Amino acid sequence: MQRSAGAGSDAEFTYYGLDIEPVDQSGASHYVGGSLDLSGLPRNAPFAGGVFVYLPYEFDGKRPGSGTIFWLVTTLLTIDHRSNKAIMVHLASGNPDKDAERKRLADRLSAIGRLQVDGAPRTETIDDDWHADVSAADYSNSVGKIQDAIARAEISQAILSIGFSKSTSTTVTQVFEALRKKRPSPHVFMIKSDELSLVGASPAMHLLKRNDTIVIETDAGTRQIGKTAEETEALRNELLNSSKDREEQKMLVDETFTDLRAIAVDSRVSTPVELEVRQLGNVMHLFTVLEAKCPKNLGPIDAIVSCLPAAAVTGRPKKAAMAAIRSVERVKRGPYGGVVGLVGFDGSVDSAIILRSAWLKDGSISMRCGGGITHASVAVDEYNECLNKARAIMDSVREAEGA
Repeated sequence: MQRSAGAGSDAEFTYYGLDIEPVDQSGASHYVGGSLDLSGLPRNAPFAGGVFVYLPYEFDGKRPGSGTIFWLVTTLLTIDHRSNKAIMVHLASGNPDKDAERKRLADRLSAIGRLQVDGAPRTETIDDDWHADVSAADYSNSVGKIQDAIARAEISQAILSIGFSKSTSTTVTQVFEALRKKRPSPHVFMIKSDELSLVGASPAMHLLKRNDTIVIETDAGTRQIGKTAEETEALRNELLNSSKDREEQKMLVDETFTDLRAIAVDSRVSTPVELEVRQLGNVMHLFTVLEAKCPKNLGPIDAIVSCLPAAAVTGRPKKAAMAAIRSVERVKRGPYGGVVGLVGFDGSVDSAIILRSAWLKDGSISMRCGGGITHASVAVDEYNECLNKARAIMDSVREAEGA
């Protein structure tokens, strides 16, 4: 997993789970519940060891398993790109020989440092052949059904998504490398296991927790960046002043307020950032930042689950919007709209919504991209927005296939 400020900025930290141990949700909560002695952990990295979490969109927090992944990271390698340093943290059990353990880890770190990364240029020789799981006409019909539900006051908004897939000869690692070099978003991640091969570059924080403070960012509205700085600025102003996009953002903020109030001390939620435009890769979005204090007895994983799924992938009100989505999409979303993140031994959380992401299985790569449907939505514009959001992954897959 790679962390940066996004918008093409340089990576600040890259995390590699060198040794992992699968645990269940209860076990994961135990390790990040604050009971471990953390005096030996480094203080110069935001994440110094803990649990890696993957929760799919359909996870409701009640059924154990449900396609979730909880990995206790027993050996973590952190690359601090700001100071060009590597930090390795190992979670020891029992009473190991400390000198022997230090030597083993030093040897392993030295071996990693000798690895060479292939920097040969990639040629874009393979045409994209992506298949959408819904035609523009059928998508338009689905938008109409969502707007009918809005007109009946059943919902205010729903996030409608489109699935894309194609055959591929590439690997999840190759796509990750292509995405990582582009640095289009703050969260660039890869999961590679027997159960799941997932890669993504998410623009959307799900939840950030430091001590007793929880921060959530919501985003809505999308514009392609312009060909010139002047054109980009004009599009930025258009997005900031768009009544449709501002309405969509307000609905998401209101629903996120509901999630946060349910777990916040005294139900108090503030908005340190009311509304701003941020550029992420080849697109820009409206952002609002919400902040709350959480009670001492709220565990970090419980905090994540309490805010699932994010309003950014459902709509408002959440349960009714999810029902409306199921009625028109008719397929499970899988990883799309779920959560991936790091939960520290100190109870910290850095998680992202699974957007701009793809998963590989049996020689095929798939992804979903969505947009918010309101009463003011125009179907062709929403369809094109989904295509624009998909381009970063499509471009990275093409580059990876040409490697």
